[in-house]
Amino acid sequence: MTGDTHALQPYFTDIEYQLDQILQSEVFMHNKVLSSFLAFIVTETLAGRENEIKEYTIAVKGLKHNKAISPQSPPHVRIYAGRLRKLLDRYYHTHRQTDRVHIHMPIGRYTPLFTYIKNNNHLYHPPASTTTQ
Repeated sequence: MTGDTHALQPYFTDIEYQLDQILQSEVFMHNKVLSSFLAFIVTETLAGRENEIKEYTIAVKGLKHNKAISPQSPPHVRIYAGRLRKLLDRYYHTHRQTDRVHIHMPIGRYTPLFTYIKNNNHLYHPPASTTTQ
């Protein structure tokens, strides 16, 4: 995604707002499993628990699967992760002009990345601090 995102880390409130927009969209509204998956990984990351986001944790806490499942056997999480990446791509393909934050889950990891999006050839700038030095 070179050229259309900005490396500045978005504010938590912007990320939370973006998550709400995604979850309320037509693309995600009817997919409760992937919505829960996305909400869980974003919430855990914002809470500073990104190191705890593992397949087993996603299965049990994020997707509410039975705690008796083996930590070695949640391949469904990998399948859901692939589907989530595709659904996020579909969402941003249709909503890119109105969104300020891009939530991305790179292949090979479950922790999301957050970047600001350039919209209509203008880079979103967060509000300047009102404090003086």
